[in-house]
Amino acid sequence: PDGWCWATVEQLISYLRNGLSQKPSQTPPGHRILRINAVRPMSVDLAEVRFYDKPESEVLDYFVNDGDLLFTRYNGSVDLLGVAGMVRGCNEPTLHPDKLIRVKTLLGHPFPSYLEIAANVGASRRHMQSRARTTAGQTGISGTDIREMPIPLCSLAEQEEIIEEVER
Repeated sequence: PDGWCWATVEQLISYLRNGLSQKPSQTPPGHRILRINAVRPMSVDLAEVRFYDKPESEVLDYFVNDGDLLFTRYNGSVDLLGVAGMVRGCNEPTLHPDKLIRVKTLLGHPFPSYLEIAANVGASRRHMQSRARTTAGQTGISGTDIREMPIPLCSLAEQEEIIEEVER
């Protein structure tokens, strides 16, 4: 539409990083760490956790914050590969694992919510599906695939309208 343009995710973010790679345990002790199934299109279930028993000094860069976007890096289902959910209501320190990629946007509200929507539909979603690669039975995408994802950009006022409509 008039006034819209295309950008890549790389042009819109300040941070992109894979999570921690060591296998967590099912029970405490340790820091809460999200399971891969915690992320689904448009949601992050903060109750889907395991436990990662490492000193805090070794994991400081892996805690998620409200407004962070998490993308699934590996999944057995292409339908759930590369989908994005935004962290909301994170009241307990929680880490992200290697099979999730954490992204921080350059712009604050409402942009992260808009990017969450845009990344899960249309040309952005088709881009992720076209980048799926299978190795050893696991289907995956890379940080580069996310960085190169096309995003349709509109004004902040239009982003707010789109967010309201989706939430309705």
